[in-house]
Amino acid sequence: MIVETLWEGRDLLGESPVWHHEDRMLYWVDAIRPGLHALDPHTQQHHYWDMPALIGSIAPRVNGGLVAAIGTGFAFIDLPSGRVDIQKAMNEVFDPVHLNDGKCDRAGRFWAGEVSHDKKNPQGKLYCFDPKQAHVRVMETGVTLFNGPCWSPDNKYFYYTDSFKPRSIFRYQFDLKTGNIAHKEVFIQIPDDDPGVPDG
Repeated sequence: MIVETLWEGRDLLGESPVWHHEDRMLYWVDAIRPGLHALDPHTQQHHYWDMPALIGSIAPRVNGGLVAAIGTGFAFIDLPSGRVDIQKAMNEVFDPVHLNDGKCDRAGRFWAGEVSHDKKNPQGKLYCFDPKQAHVRVMETGVTLFNGPCWSPDNKYFYYTDSFKPRSIFRYQFDLKTGNIAHKEVFIQIPDDDPGVPDG
C-alpha cells in the first residue's frame, strides 16, 4: 500500500471526505474551525469557505452544491459561492448537542447524528433528512457521539457507531423504500480496555 499526502493542511478536525466524480473534486470539512474545503487532486487547486457554525458532514446534491449537517440543523451549501441556506433547525443554539457525522442512503435521504455535550446523560439523536420535502424524522435517541453511518450492499441493514459510550457498532434492519429502521442490536462491542475507538 502506498500512502500519499494530497494536501498539506492545518485542519483542527478534518472530517467527512467526499469525492464528487462529476466535479472531480474532493470535499471535506474542518468541523471545529469551522470550514469547508474543496481540492482538485490533479491540479492542486484548493478552495476554502468559512462556515457559520460547527459542521459535521456533507454530501453532494443532484442539482449541485452540498447538503450539510451544520450546527443544530440541516443546510444546503451553494457552490461556488459557499452560501449556506438553513433548511431545518432541530434545536436551539444553546442546546447541549450539535450534529456530527452523516451520509446519504441510496434513496437520497441524508442521515446525520449528534454529539451530546453531556457524556453522562446523552441527549443526542439520529435524524433522517429528506431534502426533496425538507422533512426531518428522529430515528434514534440517547446518542453520545454519532459516527460512521453506512448501509449493507443489499440495503437490508443500517449501521452506525456510538464512539464514546457504549463504544459499540449498532445494526438495524433497514427498509430502503420507507427509510424505516427496526430491531436494533449490537453488531460489534469494543472492550473498555481496548485503546481503539470506533469512528468511521
